[in-house]
Amino acid sequence: AVTAAILFALAWDIVGPVVAGVQLLLLLSTYGFLRHAADGRVDMLFCTLVCAAIACWLRAAARVYVIGLGPERIPGRIFLAMGSYVGLAVLAKGPLGVVLPFIVMSSISIVTWGRASVFSLLRPGWIVALLIALPWYLLAAADGGKSFFERQILFENLSRFVGGETVNAKPFWFYFKEFWGHAAPWSVLGPLLLLALYRTCVTSNSTPTDRSNVQQKFALRAGLVWFVSLIVFFSLSAGKRSAYLLPLLPALTLVIAI
Repeated sequence: AVTAAILFALAWDIVGPVVAGVQLLLLLSTYGFLRHAADGRVDMLFCTLVCAAIACWLRAAARVYVIGLGPERIPGRIFLAMGSYVGLAVLAKGPLGVVLPFIVMSSISIVTWGRASVFSLLRPGWIVALLIALPWYLLAAADGGKSFFERQILFENLSRFVGGETVNAKPFWFYFKEFWGHAAPWSVLGPLLLLALYRTCVTSNSTPTDRSNVQQKFALRAGLVWFVSLIVFFSLSAGKRSAYLLPLLPALTLVIAI
């Protein structure tokens, strides 16, 4: 419910109430989202916190983009709020709580403003995430010692990504197959996403002057980059689960709604 509310507020703020309402209905009728909402797993909480961090930055990024400014003009308080969500995401599921938001934000920045814009993300607000998560890690390390380090740091994070004997590895294309059922019934609109990607990132060289068109173009591009960057990252990981696709579904439904 919180994830749906966060995405509804984001869409309303950037592209208006009509798209926000459609996006909400799409998300709440997506099989994978409903399926995992009924599970007693950490993935749904993790999805909520990651989406909150991305949405916090994305709303501010859209505002500065519309008036023709760069991401360096995003206020520092935005990063303080974003850092809080990231810190809680790390407590929920480990360092991936930092990695996923940074991948999405940096990818959107590069596509929108160029590679140099990534440096605008390096703000003191990220320290808040460290202050929130570090005490638990220090206490857990003091209590668990070597076994905690080997399980939580090495296995749950490093080995699950690069692979190992105890990791149930899947092929690179696993998510490209799994996506169709997980995003049903809206996965049938996959060709529409490819068309949107082509029109937004390849053929659209002109800059619209109407504010609503600028916001819509930014939101469409951001949603596409959010989706593509995460599905590529997860595909590179050796360990794969369908629940990992959760943070992609908000981006997918936003793009389809637009």
